[in-house]
Amino acid sequence: MHIEDDRRDPVILIAAAGRSVRMRGSDKLLRKIDGVPQLRRIALAAFATGCPVAVTLPPDCPSRHAALEGLEICLLTVTECSEGISASLRTGAAFAEDRPMMLVLADMPDLSAQDLARMVELHRLRPHDLLRASGAGGEGHPVLFPADLVAELHDLSGDIGARSIVTKHADKLRSVPMPGRNAVLDLDTPEAWASWEADQARSSGQFSAGAELVADPLKFLLATSGPAVIAVITGVEGTSYRSVGTLMVLLADRTVCGSLTNGCIEADLAMHAAEVFATGRPKHLRYGDGSPYFDIRLPCGGGIDIGLFPVSDRRVLEDASYVLAGRNAISVSFGPEGDMRLEPFRNPGWNGARFSVAFRPATRAIVFGDGLEAETLTRLMHAAGIQTKLISAPLDPAGLESPLTCRRPPGPDDILQAQLLADPWTAVVTLYHDHDKEIDILGEILRGPAFYVGAQGSKRVAQRRTEQLRLAGLDETHLAKLHAPAGLIPSTRDPQSLAVSILADVIAARLNLDR
Repeated sequence: MHIEDDRRDPVILIAAAGRSVRMRGSDKLLRKIDGVPQLRRIALAAFATGCPVAVTLPPDCPSRHAALEGLEICLLTVTECSEGISASLRTGAAFAEDRPMMLVLADMPDLSAQDLARMVELHRLRPHDLLRASGAGGEGHPVLFPADLVAELHDLSGDIGARSIVTKHADKLRSVPMPGRNAVLDLDTPEAWASWEADQARSSGQFSAGAELVADPLKFLLATSGPAVIAVITGVEGTSYRSVGTLMVLLADRTVCGSLTNGCIEADLAMHAAEVFATGRPKHLRYGDGSPYFDIRLPCGGGIDIGLFPVSDRRVLEDASYVLAGRNAISVSFGPEGDMRLEPFRNPGWNGARFSVAFRPATRAIVFGDGLEAETLTRLMHAAGIQTKLISAPLDPAGLESPLTCRRPPGPDDILQAQLLADPWTAVVTLYHDHDKEIDILGEILRGPAFYVGAQGSKRVAQRRTEQLRLAGLDETHLAKLHAPAGLIPSTRDPQSLAVSILADVIAARLNLDR
C-alpha cells in the first residue's frame, strides 16, 4: 500500500473462492457491469477505503486472477475451497493476524465503496463492536470482526460461515444500515443476474443529474482512444488561477479538455506535449518566475510548475472513474518514468519521486421542503451542475381544507433515505416554514457525514431550533455543523435570493472541504 498503514484499521477480505455452480457454466464474478467484471468492481470498492485488501481465490481459476490484474491487493489461494466459505475465512484470518477483519462477499453488485467506507468509519469509532450490515430484507454483509474475535475464525469449518461466532457474541453485535438491498442482495443464478440487470436499466437513479457546465477531463479522456497526455499543475509559487493538482488533457490531434491558466500557456503546452507523445516520457516545465520561457508571462504573477505525463495505462484511469462513480475519493500517481498507479486517496502533491492527482466525487445535494423555496433551490442547484434530490412530502387529502396542513411532515422512510444517501460530498438543506418538521431530519443528518447541513429561518428560529436539537440528544460537535440561518446573504425575502444565498454557502463549504 502507498499510504500509512494504520494497523487499527481492518483488513478487508473479499471471499471469491466459490465455484459459481448455480450459474450453469458461467462465472458470476466475471459478469461485467458497465464494462467492469464484478470481482474487480468489489475489489476497487475495497481498495478505495485505504485499508489492506485480500481476495481469496480457487487454485485453478486464472480468469479471476486476470480480472484483478494491476490492483495492489493480496491474492490468497484457498486449496480447500470445496469446503465452502469457512476455508476463505480461515485463510483470511491467517492473513489478518492480530488485526480486525471485514468479510465482504464478492457476488453483491449493489454494495458500493461508500458502503464499505461507512463500515470502516464506524469501526474506527467503535473498534470493539462486531459490525454487521443490514438493509431491506434483514441482516447481511459485510461483517466486520474486531481484532479480539478474529482468532475464532481459525476454528471454523463447513459452508455456514461465521454464523456461530456472530451468535455467540450477540452482545457485541451492532447493525449498520445501508441503502436499499445493498447489504442483502447476492446473485447466484443467470436468471437473478438478468433480472437485476433489467432493473438497473430501468432505474433512473436517486439523484437528478446537474447541468454539464464544464467538461470533465477524466470523462473526456475515457471517451476517446489513442495517445493522450495529462498536464498537471505540480507546484505553485505566489498567486495562480488554478491550484496544485488541476489537470487538463491533450490528445495527439491537439484536441484539449480543461485549462491550467485560463489561456496563458495552453498553446505552449500543446507544443511540449508533442515531445511527450514522441518519447513516452514525462516532461516538467516552469512558467512565470524562474522560467526559461521569458516570452511567456503570467499576468497573475508568481510561477507554476507543470508536469506532462503520458497516459501509459488507461485501465488505471478507468478504475479511478469507477471508484468515483461509487462516491469515493481516489488518487492516481505518476512515476518518473511515466508509469501510472492507482492509489487510495491522498491530497495532490509530490510523494518522493511520484506525483499524485486526487479525484473527489462531485458535490450533490438533498433538499427537504414543500414550497417554492425548495423548488427554486433545486432548479438552481441543477443549473449549477450539482446532482440534486428533492424530498417533498405528498399532499394529505385529510388536510386540504387548511393550506397550512395540506402536506404531511417527512416520514421515517424519507429521513432514513436521506441519512443513507448522504456522504462526505453531499449537502443537505431543509426549507420549511413549519420548523417543527425539520427537527427529526436534522437530528439524524447532523450525526452523519454530510459536509453541509443548512436550515431556513431567522436567528430567533435558529436559537429555538438549537435548543430543540440539544433536547434531542445532539452535542456541540454536531450542532457546530449546522448552517442556520442557511446562506451567505442576510435576511433574504424571496425564493430566488434565498436559493442563490444557499448555493453560494454550499459552494464555499465544499471549497473549504477540498483545501
